[in-house]
Amino acid sequence: MARSDVDALIKARVCELVESWQPWHRRLWDLGTVLAMREAVEAADWVDRHVLSQKAMSWCVRNSLLPRLATDSAIGDGQIRRQIHLTCKTPVKSGTRGQRTLVLLADLVCDGYLRRWRDLIADGHVDVERSARCLASHMLDGGFHQDFLRRELRIRLDASATAVDLVELFMALESRGERDYEGMVVIQDKIPASQSAVKSSLWLAKDEVKRRLDGFPSIAAVRASGGLLFRVHARDPISAVHEITERLDRIRNRVRYRRRRTPFDVYPKVFMSGIAEPLDFRRGDPAVNVLALERVDALYELPEIGTPGSRIDDALELASALTESSPSKAVAGAWAALEALLFCDTDDADRDEGRAVSADRAAALVTAGWPRAELTALSHDKEILAANSRLAYDLSRIGANNRERARRMADWLRTRPETPSAVPATVAAFERTQELVSNPAEPLGRVNRYLRAGLRRLYRQRNIILHGGSTRSVALAATVRTAGPLVGAALD
Repeated sequence: MARSDVDALIKARVCELVESWQPWHRRLWDLGTVLAMREAVEAADWVDRHVLSQKAMSWCVRNSLLPRLATDSAIGDGQIRRQIHLTCKTPVKSGTRGQRTLVLLADLVCDGYLRRWRDLIADGHVDVERSARCLASHMLDGGFHQDFLRRELRIRLDASATAVDLVELFMALESRGERDYEGMVVIQDKIPASQSAVKSSLWLAKDEVKRRLDGFPSIAAVRASGGLLFRVHARDPISAVHEITERLDRIRNRVRYRRRRTPFDVYPKVFMSGIAEPLDFRRGDPAVNVLALERVDALYELPEIGTPGSRIDDALELASALTESSPSKAVAGAWAALEALLFCDTDDADRDEGRAVSADRAAALVTAGWPRAELTALSHDKEILAANSRLAYDLSRIGANNRERARRMADWLRTRPETPSAVPATVAAFERTQELVSNPAEPLGRVNRYLRAGLRRLYRQRNIILHGGSTRSVALAATVRTAGPLVGAALD
């Protein structure tokens, strides 16, 4: 493949991976290397407190962290790789040399990580999919919001930009560090416990709120009774709004504990200093979808208790927190949904293997759905259909039957057709599916490893929340981002 082609594919794939609306099969499924190392450091402390088992910790290190030595080309020189290997081969326990070493190694890997990727891409010896996943996950793990990165890529890189230009843009964004942001939330109508509100360090009086609203001329008729001013440190304005939303939800939950349940009514947008238009609150993930509900006309049907569909209905209710709730509730509900469907308390083999088997079974289900998702998407691509009239005719006769459309696409790919003249994202998908039909075992095994790691992380985070009582884990937000769409796919 020509150097320019590799450049275009990496750039297109990174843009896909940071798009928040992409379907699950085009998303990131795992953390980046640096955050995975820091997650392992934190997990060791939870093992010491009997929140996580040593078995879960060993799986995290050996099955999730160690394989990165072979797949992440930018970890560092041979000495760093050897040290990671040696550290992970012995149990990483709280307060030990191994844990302290892993902290230092994570910092070493992080330092210059993007620079090393830039040099590797410039040399031209990189795998498109792996390099794109490593780059995108590193930025998102670092606190950047997907929508912010997508906008920056669209605005600051033109069609002639190379993958090296993309990495250098990421380097510039990362070097800025976190910034201070101010966001105002306007309280409307009656203020719950007003005597407490006015004593808060967040409080803004009604006159001050109105003065600040004058800076937003497009907004009118806001019934301001007062407001709250949140000051946060974040990588970008959208991440700042996400943080403000979580803090506001914590206050909203506290207000619910009052004896007198005065509604806590706020204007549905955040007014950020220095930004001309107010921004929507940020909750949930738009890529968590269960398309079968509409496809089988079950969207408005509720099964009776005890009927076959009631268990799935309960799971959908539990997992719904992924779409509009805090990360802690989302993780707890999502795991409960998977465990309820995929673990059997009365099965001795299941009890011996442990509840983490639910993650492995969900990963197997979703892995099995990945080929059809990729092939179906390609079967609707206009550029591919325009270039092959016979294929287009066959697919038009098949219609909306996704199974048969995927089967026809697989048959076509087995003929080893030429790479289509299409946008780079479509070409990247074509290359992935071409590898899939040529040698299914290798790509399916790789996908399954990614998915198992992501869904087992969901289980560990659930235990930290429910057994450790913590909602501030280093990997919590990234777990929701990576595992949430997979849970939707498993339920689908």
